[in-house]
Amino acid sequence: MTAFARLRYELRALGPAAFVIPLLVTLIYIGFAWIAGDSALRNGASDSFAHYQAMRGLLGLIENGLPLAAGLQVATITGADPALELQLALPGSYRATGALRLALASLWALLVAVAVNALIVVAGYWPSSLISPTPQGLLIWLSPLLVFVTLGTTLALVFRSRVVSAAILALLWIGQFLFEPLFLSDGLLKLVYLFLTEQVGITSYWLTNRLILLGLALGLLCAALWLLGRNEWLLGAEA
Repeated sequence: MTAFARLRYELRALGPAAFVIPLLVTLIYIGFAWIAGDSALRNGASDSFAHYQAMRGLLGLIENGLPLAAGLQVATITGADPALELQLALPGSYRATGALRLALASLWALLVAVAVNALIVVAGYWPSSLISPTPQGLLIWLSPLLVFVTLGTTLALVFRSRVVSAAILALLWIGQFLFEPLFLSDGLLKLVYLFLTEQVGITSYWLTNRLILLGLALGLLCAALWLLGRNEWLLGAEA
């Protein structure tokens, strides 16, 4: 099989849902951001406040919307292979195939995030007074996105269930909002708070938070790659 044919096969194996989820979440968040800005104007708010409301909605899109979408995306495809038993019977490890599919799904999520990031800047909704779009500004969404991607993969492999892994990701996402005061009042928990930029802004520990999240994502990636090489973690995967 040529490299191009292999790529086409893997893209078909991912299925359309893996590519639709980030786009659907993007449209939903953009809709809510527009509604927030329009409602502010209708209620007599100033143009600057309406702009702020829309800007915060778009900031939420890149910091918490797209990361959750990417996590759910990889959680639904990890281990979901109708020819899994056949591939495990072949010489070599399944790790390369699993890693390739994870890379393709992650790359699509990254491309969508980069495109949305660029559109926010061009449209004038980037908080340029707080942080520049690049390079540090990319960490607004890159750090939580990689955490959700690697965590979604690891959970899908550990629990061998797309439903369970997706539910845990959703609970983590909701918990970040419900327990925000707990996270931000603790010296250690605030360093792993995923949605720091939208909820608090650019604080003195913002960069430390983003870098720690990247380190956490790296650790989860190593765990996921190790599990992809363990056949016993793959054979019981649910459809």
